[in-house]
Amino acid sequence: MTNPANSGSIIGRLAQDIKTFANTDGSRKLLITVAVEDNFKSGSEQKAQTSFVQVETFVGAGKTAGGWDRVHKGDQIAVQFHIDAKPYVNGQGETVYPQKLIVDGFPTFLEPKSVTEKRAAEHAIKAAQDGSEPTADERVAALEAELAEARGTVDYAATAPFGG
Repeated sequence: MTNPANSGSIIGRLAQDIKTFANTDGSRKLLITVAVEDNFKSGSEQKAQTSFVQVETFVGAGKTAGGWDRVHKGDQIAVQFHIDAKPYVNGQGETVYPQKLIVDGFPTFLEPKSVTEKRAAEHAIKAAQDGSEPTADERVAALEAELAEARGTVDYAATAPFGG
């Protein structure tokens, strides 16, 4: 059980497909980047900014990904996490204090499966037609457009990870 004073939750859209790193023992580390819209507006246009939050999770050897294998770029999810900050001494003899956000459990899907499957199919068709992936700026613009479009369409109190 995670210390409640050392945990949190985020709601947003996957900024990119999940990156998987295999370990020698058969386990996997999953790196998840979630685009989260800030709750304030800034600049002359009074536009809300987007933060990109990286969280990690681990899948044990021989275990299933528990829903992470069904999440794709653009999908709206909620995740709970805890902060992991284990210091170590680097090659120069300096103590480093890394901070990682480690996912507790599995994603909470905030869109119907039909919507996420349609988005994945459209992405696959576009990639097959173009033969190329969109640039990082194009991906960010598309995600920000989706966030703006989705704003107001989800009842966050009803879908809150901790019961609203």
